[in-house]
Amino acid sequence: MVGEQCRIKNQGGRMRKIIFCVLAFFFFPSLLLFAQEEEVVLTITTPQAEYDAETGKIVAQVSTFTWQDVKVVCPFLEIDTQTQEARSEGNISISWSDFQAQARALYYQGKENRLNFLGIEGSNPEMRFSTGEACFDFNQKRLCLTSSPLLVLQDWEVKAQNIEYSLEEKAWEAFIVRVEREDWQGRAEKALYREGDEFITLEGEAEVQGDSNLLRGEKIFVYLDSGRVRVEGNVEIKLVP
Repeated sequence: MVGEQCRIKNQGGRMRKIIFCVLAFFFFPSLLLFAQEEEVVLTITTPQAEYDAETGKIVAQVSTFTWQDVKVVCPFLEIDTQTQEARSEGNISISWSDFQAQARALYYQGKENRLNFLGIEGSNPEMRFSTGEACFDFNQKRLCLTSSPLLVLQDWEVKAQNIEYSLEEKAWEAFIVRVEREDWQGRAEKALYREGDEFITLEGEAEVQGDSNLLRGEKIFVYLDSGRVRVEGNVEIKLVP
């Protein structure tokens, strides 16, 4: 049993196993095979978990998902070993790099290696984000915000159809996007922000409007501190009365 210390008891005529310490996805064989190729993809740790052999389900107390520097702590975890799925609700905390986030529910899909969240919001020292639904796709190494996602960078709000964050590149990409700040508004097919940059890049039918000016171009760089805008490629300027 991969080194776990465990004991077996008979409760109401049903055989159960009480497992202590690490659930290193012994109960998720497809993930274990993937882990052999790429070290440990995802692990779950918990101080105590109960396995029901009749239902094939594990109920764990406070549990922690760990993948590289991503850590997700949930108040309990119910794992179905047959479908390779896990669920939790309540005060769920999420952290990676210098980000701290909270969610109200999670659902793990073992076959797709995805951790889905409901009602998630988070921040780091330079920005904050929120969305109704999100998921960590561990195979793609991306966080996807899919339900009315919002990024706030200083005074700029970035609203989009969906937003993706690359855990490797530390970059945010927003699709079918609007950016707003006081009297300034902009839109584009895509927006890109790399952590540490001073600007947001708008691409694809990009335009911004403010101070009675409408600017269009292939790329628009919106500087966060000053609100300065630089336009490149087929630049069009309209003065709005």
